[in-house]
Parts: sequence; C-alpha cells; structure tokens
Amino acid sequence: MLNKRIKLLTGSVITRFMKCGKKICACQTNEKALHGPYIYWTRKVNGKTVGRVISEEKADLVLKYIENTRDLEAEIIKVREETEKQLFDE
Repeated sequence: MLNKRIKLLTGSVITRFMKCGKKICACQTNEKALHGPYIYWTRKVNGKTVGRVISEEKADLVLKYIENTRDLEAEIIKVREETEKQLFDE
C-alpha cells in the first residue's frame, strides 16, 4: 500500500470555443465571435468520452493529478521490470 496518499485522475484537459443555439448570434457566422473559452476535463467512462466544465483553478489541479497518475504508472512498470529481473535473471 502507499504510505502517502496522492490524488490521481485520468483524462485530459481541453479548452473549447463554441457556438450557441441562437440563430441570430454572431457566433453562427463569425469564428472570432465563438463563446468561451470553456475548460473541460475529459476522460473515458465505460468506453465513452465524457466531459465536465471546470474552472481554471481546478484545471491546474486536474493536470497535476493526471501527471501523478502517469508518474505512478511509470513507477509501477519500473518496479515490475526490476522484480522480474531479480526473480529470473539470477
């Protein structure tokens, strides 16, 4: 078990500009008039991509937690390789 509790997340953080549903809005014909930026955290849930709008402050945390997950996964691979080498390459 981990002695230290770390925060872990998977997924990506993306920024989007979007059109609204109003037919008379400038965003419908002018790309520079799109609404946003909206920051999303996206990830796969049951094989489907889902997203959630998040604040800039939360985006920084989410990115850090995603990095934590990647670092932990890399460490797990390293430990597995070391274990295999110690067990079978004696």
